[in-house]
Amino acid sequence: MLAIEVGEALGAIDAALAALGKLDLTGLTGGDLLELAARCERAARHHDVIRHDLSYELHQRDVSELGGAGHKVLADWLRITPAEARRRARVSDPLTAHTTVTGQPLAPVQPATAVAWRDGRLDREHLRVIGRFLTELPLEITPEIRAEAEAFLAEHAVLLRPDQLQRLAERLALTINPDGVFTDEDRNRKRSVHVGRQHLDGMSQVQGWITPNCGPTSRRCWPNTPPRVCATRPIKARSPTGSPTRPRSRPTPAPSGNANTTP
Repeated sequence: MLAIEVGEALGAIDAALAALGKLDLTGLTGGDLLELAARCERAARHHDVIRHDLSYELHQRDVSELGGAGHKVLADWLRITPAEARRRARVSDPLTAHTTVTGQPLAPVQPATAVAWRDGRLDREHLRVIGRFLTELPLEITPEIRAEAEAFLAEHAVLLRPDQLQRLAERLALTINPDGVFTDEDRNRKRSVHVGRQHLDGMSQVQGWITPNCGPTSRRCWPNTPPRVCATRPIKARSPTGSPTRPRSRPTPAPSGNANTTP
């Protein structure tokens, strides 16, 4: 059962939300609407912090007596998917302080982002941009540079939309790694293929990341992929009689001396 102070705090939140829900928005000016929207957005982000922390905390405990694993129990109680419950815990993990096995405190993995997140100044899209940026940095980038980059993005995230932050992160990545040097180990961390659940029509969605060497080869297996997705769509060659022939897996070398032959 919830402690008295927790129940009182939640009751105050419910009362405040009920009062806001009764407001006549038509009587407010444009400036008032924007100010109200900003306050509500920040309050919603504070709620997100608590929701994600709750999911993270449940994942750290043995709650089998409540019905199973933490993400399954939370999903059933909140009527969300187990995937969403796990996602909330993953989001909160780098923004939460930890302790070592000997009880020593550890700062969050993303300390600057954690401060802005817990202050209600970031949403999950900001976190996604920063987290993806840090994940995609080459392994040879030093921890000091990573920490400086994380602090830089967190500082600007409180002033930018997620799409603007994404462009800033891309420019920062080019500054840190101007030659675009990535090792096979860097790429191997990212490569993956996920085949989704089969739909009623028998089709399954495939998503993933493939290496540069695999890319050109795999595209030849997708003859029906629209040009905007696959720029190297195979072209069906035709025989002199006009009937289609099998697409060649690789271009035929041009005869010597014929500069106008197209592969």
